[in-house]
Amino acid sequence: MATEDYRYETLRIDGFLSQLVRYITQGGHYFYIRCLVPEQKDPHVIADKLLTRYGIRRKRWERKRRNLKDAASIHFLMHGRLFVIMLSKGRHQQFYADHGGNVLDVRRTAMKAFGYSIRYSVSAGESRPKVSIRLDQETYRNVKAHMLTIAAWDSYRDKARLEGEFRRLPYQSYSPVYQQLYGICRMVNRARRRRGFEPIELRCVRRERHLQKVFREGPDTSSA
Repeated sequence: MATEDYRYETLRIDGFLSQLVRYITQGGHYFYIRCLVPEQKDPHVIADKLLTRYGIRRKRWERKRRNLKDAASIHFLMHGRLFVIMLSKGRHQQFYADHGGNVLDVRRTAMKAFGYSIRYSVSAGESRPKVSIRLDQETYRNVKAHMLTIAAWDSYRDKARLEGEFRRLPYQSYSPVYQQLYGICRMVNRARRRRGFEPIELRCVRRERHLQKVFREGPDTSSA
């Protein structure tokens, strides 16, 4: 089975994201496709077929030997029903025959996953590219609209209750995400002042990230 010799299924969303960053920054896996497995299909069956079709679960030394022949390094990563296949620069005849026109470059087109937008680029003030993870536009708009709506409700007059809503947001505090949520918090306080409510504490936006185990049990053959 695939899970015995190649780990691809993450335990949590934050593990999925951290492994994406690893593949992008350590292996140069910039090219990707992103797919959602339909409800009526078993994602593990789909994963097993794709791992076999594209030779993804080769042993590490086999993949390194192939890399010396200008072949692309390839990885598969899944959480829930969402999976991505990521490749480095190079040849992979079967994969590109199947997906050529749909392959994206994370340096040009951000990857959308679980409410986040992931991109590899040079940001203002930076001398080299890095992975940026932020809330995607739809998620950001939804969070902002929700918080601004309840901010002025009488049932949220007690600031502690609204602060709890911010603390329970299920998003990891990557720097861009923190800045987005901090900005929403400031907008919320302006709305509360207009209603005569006490502003909430800005520190209710979490800054810490909780890094935990990435994969389910199995031997580690996931490095580039």
